Amino acid sequence: MNAFLMKKMFPVAVSALLLIGDWIWTVSSAQAQVSEAGVLFLLIPPGARHNGMGQSGVSTARDANAIYYNPGALGFSLTPETPRSFEFMHVNWLPGFNLDMFYDYGSIAWYLDDIGVVGANITFFNLGEQELRDDLNQYQGKINSFDMSIGATYATKLSENWGIGGNLKFIYSKLANKSSTAEKEKGTGSSVAIDVGVMKKNLFIKDLTFGASLANIGPKITYVDEAQADPLPTLLRAGLSYPAYKDDYNSISVCYEINRLIVRGTSKGSQSLIYNINPFSKKFYTKSALFTTWSDNGWHRLGHNFGVEYMYSDFLALRSGTALDVAGKLYDLNFGAGIKYSMFKIDFAYTTRLAGDFNARDGSQFYSIGVVF
Repeated sequence: MNAFLMKKMFPVAVSALLLIGDWIWTVSSAQAQVSEAGVLFLLIPPGARHNGMGQSGVSTARDANAIYYNPGALGFSLTPETPRSFEFMHVNWLPGFNLDMFYDYGSIAWYLDDIGVVGANITFFNLGEQELRDDLNQYQGKINSFDMSIGATYATKLSENWGIGGNLKFIYSKLANKSSTAEKEKGTGSSVAIDVGVMKKNLFIKDLTFGASLANIGPKITYVDEAQADPLPTLLRAGLSYPAYKDDYNSISVCYEINRLIVRGTSKGSQSLIYNINPFSKKFYTKSALFTTWSDNGWHRLGHNFGVEYMYSDFLALRSGTALDVAGKLYDLNFGAGIKYSMFKIDFAYTTRLAGDFNARDGSQFYSIGVVF
């Protein structure tokens, strides 16, 4: 975390630390405390359906929310008969801390003949009202802090069973106004990022779907200077889904996914996905978090998502799932339900802790509305 946030924006820094429970801080006698990534609001999963299924979606997304989970799935989500999809979700974030934070996500996708699927999305995360204080802890007024991103998406089907897609987004973070102290530092940062995804239908057997995506690939976000910049939370996802049972009125689908934050903290800072864009440079191989993140028993920090969805007559859905962050010792149990009528659908999800004494996401309620037309 850069010096500006730690010295002048302690309340905001605390809120940001609580933003995602699996933000890991490594501490040892030989190295200082180091944060691994910034703008962690990019990791909050949208869509009440997906949250009800254990925060899964890389292999199960079938509407405009695929822009977030796996843009490669968009090519299968819309057809000439139902060419448009709109999704919106709202959640009051981390209710266990009684903070005034909330998260909104909206996305729209449109199928175009002979072109593919185009889409757009916007994310807004309100960090609430904070007190601004200087180095001497003198009150300097109040500010409203927030993070947001805006993106544009394209996806297409390469064949009957293969789909690919990508998303380009602009990220803006406002933690404070310009400092009133002698240092005259700013409290805003911005960056750009891309997401890429692929989906494969009928993998090895009929109806088995595979999905994979890599999200938030881009340069570090800077609040003060380049030396104190924070890497983006580049996230790798991969998963499988399968319709375990189906008859004329009932269906049951199951899914399993893994995820991994591809950022590596060190005593000197944090390494981004790619350190050097020159593939012939030695530093490209030795410094890239794409490789170093798996060392030192890095495999134990995989996240696991399990989900199940029961659907009755394409009208009523009941869902449940788990999201397991073993390294962060956060274990979520998720429940959800949804109703679909004509082109409209309403979904709800609830998160509680599966194990442990405390989980900041315990009691989170997700509300989504969607239209496919």
